[in-house]
Amino acid sequence: AMLVPWAEAVTAAFTGPIYPFFMQNLGLDAGGMGKLRTVQHALNAASAPIAGCLLDARGPFLGIALPASLCAIGCAIRSMAQSTSWLVAANVFSGLSGAKTEMATAHLSRHTDPSRRTLAVSAARVQLQALALLGTLLFTPTNWVLTALLPESTWGMLRFRLLISLCVFGCGFGVIVLCCSAGTLVFHSSEAGAVFHSSE
Repeated sequence: AMLVPWAEAVTAAFTGPIYPFFMQNLGLDAGGMGKLRTVQHALNAASAPIAGCLLDARGPFLGIALPASLCAIGCAIRSMAQSTSWLVAANVFSGLSGAKTEMATAHLSRHTDPSRRTLAVSAARVQLQALALLGTLLFTPTNWVLTALLPESTWGMLRFRLLISLCVFGCGFGVIVLCCSAGTLVFHSSEAGAVFHSSE
């Protein structure tokens, strides 16, 4: 389940530095960017309880894979955006997917021995920060190469679009792994708690 936030932590680092410039090129000013963030944060708050209920009732395949799928759709729309309306649609999907990291952490906590639960969650946070740092370090040389190969004067915003599209692979990778695991893992929900075990 942690593969989803792990992959996203790396690929999101490629989007952060260039996304404000991408939005500016599509005609957004600082106020417009703030409105987009407001939409995303509001939907994050609204969707988190729903994702939590899905995680409790159906396990990580819906509680984590569904938000991650919405994230991939949002990233795809964002990378292809031609106007502000595209960015609004992308932020709606991103907002609805915002609880995936928290759900993955909750799932990890649920299936960790109580005596080691705090350590496991703390270690997961350290891993996410380390992967975000790795992505940030990789961004600079990657951006330099793309700038040399795809100058804006010739290729427009293709460099930005390619970097933003990496998020699709980050979220999509986690979804694929969870879906492939569905055949070997079975989730049971009951009043006494949730059990996750091998079906073999």
